[in-house]
Amino acid sequence: MILSELDRKRRTMVSCSIIELVHMYRNGQIATREINQLRVRSIKNYLLDNALTKNIYLPPLVASSREGSAPNGGPIELSIIDGTQRIAAFAQLEDSILKALKKGEEKVKLAYELDSLMKDSSIAIQVFEGLTRAEESQLYLDLNLKGKKVALSKRISFDSRNNLNVITNQVLHTHQSLKTAGVELEKRSINRPANKNLLSLSQLRQVIGIFMTGKAHLNIE
Repeated sequence: MILSELDRKRRTMVSCSIIELVHMYRNGQIATREINQLRVRSIKNYLLDNALTKNIYLPPLVASSREGSAPNGGPIELSIIDGTQRIAAFAQLEDSILKALKKGEEKVKLAYELDSLMKDSSIAIQVFEGLTRAEESQLYLDLNLKGKKVALSKRISFDSRNNLNVITNQVLHTHQSLKTAGVELEKRSINRPANKNLLSLSQLRQVIGIFMTGKAHLNIE
């Protein structure tokens, strides 16, 4: 979609509690795109893994509204352009929380934390008004296909929640001989002869994982 066309559309930024968003979804006030269960499961795991520390970041949803605004300033009905998997994850997580609380499972503390998190936390929604179906689809493609993904090296450098990432960075910053040999911080692998570095950051992480476990996998507790 041409940027000038988008600029002519009225857009607002609203905030909605996660639990309110789930209720709107269940009541049919939110239309979503096709659900990818693998992606939904990944988001649920992210929320579960970080619920106790509350180190959670979720980008704003992007939606379209054709029904104007409710008295409180929020849209009456939304068509989700970007964020379907997040909403589905919230809804499935609420179901899991209710089951855990009723059964008194071992993870009841985590369930209470998640329940509190969903009630007390809000997520931003960028709402476009007056988009046609074709414009919604084009915006969806622009958001999901044209955005540049975070490089693996950056994820290793910045994601301190993964223990193997932490250890890899400690080795990288403290091992003088490794610094001399060179570690490629941008590319996933080394293409010789142009690249003179010994190995890439992702390859270093693989080597460290093998030394720690004897296996070529990255799930290091």
